[in-house]
Amino acid sequence: MLPTPFDDAGRILWDDFPPLVSHQLHNGVAALSALGLGGEASRLSVEERLEVTERLMDIIPAGTPLLVGVSADDTPTACRLAAHAADAGAAAVMAAPPDIQGMEREALWNHYLAVCDAAAPLDVMVQDAPAFIGVSLGARFIAELASVRPNVRYAKSEAFPAAEHAAELCAMLGARVGVFGGGSALHYLDVLDAGAIGIIPGCEMPAEFTGIFEAYTAGRREEAEERFARLQPLLVFETQTLDIFIASSKAILKDLGVLSSDALRAPNPLGPVSRETLKRHVRRVLGPPADRPGKGR
Repeated sequence: MLPTPFDDAGRILWDDFPPLVSHQLHNGVAALSALGLGGEASRLSVEERLEVTERLMDIIPAGTPLLVGVSADDTPTACRLAAHAADAGAAAVMAAPPDIQGMEREALWNHYLAVCDAAAPLDVMVQDAPAFIGVSLGARFIAELASVRPNVRYAKSEAFPAAEHAAELCAMLGARVGVFGGGSALHYLDVLDAGAIGIIPGCEMPAEFTGIFEAYTAGRREEAEERFARLQPLLVFETQTLDIFIASSKAILKDLGVLSSDALRAPNPLGPVSRETLKRHVRRVLGPPADRPGKGR
């Protein structure tokens, strides 16, 4: 999941997108995702979201899939974003439920039907993230939706307990709908063990995330566990809140020379103590700065 780079005035730093994309692809990621919770999509205008999609499609090499977040609190906006992503050439769209507490199930159902139709024939990933959004879909809802909308091909599981929820989704959805983990990859191996086919983490440690997946799928379980154990204290720190995750990811990418700014469109939650703690966790994974490979812009 790519962040949206901002300067201190909150303006989008368009020139930061090419090195951000290059950093991911250089480190072996299978696909890119944008405009999700980790991309501060809710803090962007609709027009900005449309432009981010278009610019990324211009930057990303042909054949690299882009998953575009189209979540919105009203159905017309979500449908507009979905249709635009399809027209722009995205590989799939991801839709979380509207952040409306107490939304009637029928209204939620109709919202997803409309988004799937707007995206068609593009694949749709349904994001179930009650811990972040406060609205729970559940495995049965997603399975029933997939039964009437064949372009529902993926589900992103971000409900807890992580392994339990991923396993339930896998069991109810079957092989036609692939389940991905999220939650900043805090429960990476647990959701893979539960049947998930992949993970959508942040983009601050792409080599580590891909290395864990490659070791796991090659049957090198001990290596995957060792690599994940080295990464886990950083993930625990980052996932205290969504804004801490975004701020941490951007701070790491700026320190690596990938981003020129680590600004958010919200007050930055990282004070001096937190920043030193973050640097300590990063050193545990990447080693001291002098030992790291060049990551220049």
